[in-house]
Amino acid sequence: MNATMKSEHRAEQVAPISIVLPTYNRLKTLRQVWPSYLGQAGVREIIVVDDGGTDGTQAFIKAQQKQDARIRYIRNETNYGQPTARNIGAEHATGDFILYGEDDLRFEPDYGIRLLACLERTGGAIAGGRLVYPFPGESDEDALARTAQPPTERIDPYGIAFDASAPAPGPIEVPFIHACTLVRRDVFEHVRYDPIYKGNAYREETDFYLQAVKSGFRIYFCPDALCFHLPREVQQLGGAMAKGIWVHKYWSLRNNYIFLRRHYQFLQQQNVVKGGLLITHLRFVVAELKKIPSFYLRRYSPALYTALARQFSK
Repeated sequence: MNATMKSEHRAEQVAPISIVLPTYNRLKTLRQVWPSYLGQAGVREIIVVDDGGTDGTQAFIKAQQKQDARIRYIRNETNYGQPTARNIGAEHATGDFILYGEDDLRFEPDYGIRLLACLERTGGAIAGGRLVYPFPGESDEDALARTAQPPTERIDPYGIAFDASAPAPGPIEVPFIHACTLVRRDVFEHVRYDPIYKGNAYREETDFYLQAVKSGFRIYFCPDALCFHLPREVQQLGGAMAKGIWVHKYWSLRNNYIFLRRHYQFLQQQNVVKGGLLITHLRFVVAELKKIPSFYLRRYSPALYTALARQFSK
């Protein structure tokens, strides 16, 4: 073994980040975002958890393994759901930090190491970066410009969602954030993703974050780290949308109610929610049902949807 090979081997051994990428029947989108995972700095391994898929993901990842020794493939024979897939990935990870990816989201090359620097600077345990949703045909630069104005409120008190699309002057401590975060390994000694969130697993990551905060861990929004979701108009036949929009919404409503029953008092203490539990849930129900027409518009007339979305985003 020559000196260069030894140096590369040592760098791989000391790399602190394990990427965990759960997937279910989304080979089409996985192929689009895959290069961004291979190109991440500071990564010792990429763990793909195939949650019972049947679309050729296994063959694709097996072929990738021949080209990159960091890739590990775990296959669930049953579709256990996102929370269990995330836990399985964490159990197999060997890095000090676990970076969660998604099969329809791509990272900038320095996403993980920027989050790592943020955690080292703040003393936090979990960090997520800026998450931008480009329109179809929109460049990353245009999407960043469109979302450059920070919102009046980062947290929607009824949707209980954090807006990570816009920049901020520096790290912000938050009670929860989106799913694609860097998590310190020792968090999993106290908190796991809960499989009670079934179907589309809606609220599984928010539940995880609130459990972590209750256990004394701190979460940060680190806006200098950047990732991009694939346009919502890209057909997602697998993943959480595999059963259709109406079933998807049923699980969203069901899981949201379980989540509120579990965490509402704590959310009140954190000044996140307004009003009572039932009012908060009913407003969420109305907001989710209002999204259904836009789903059909995206599917059957994506050009019209994009034009309207651009107009109303101004």
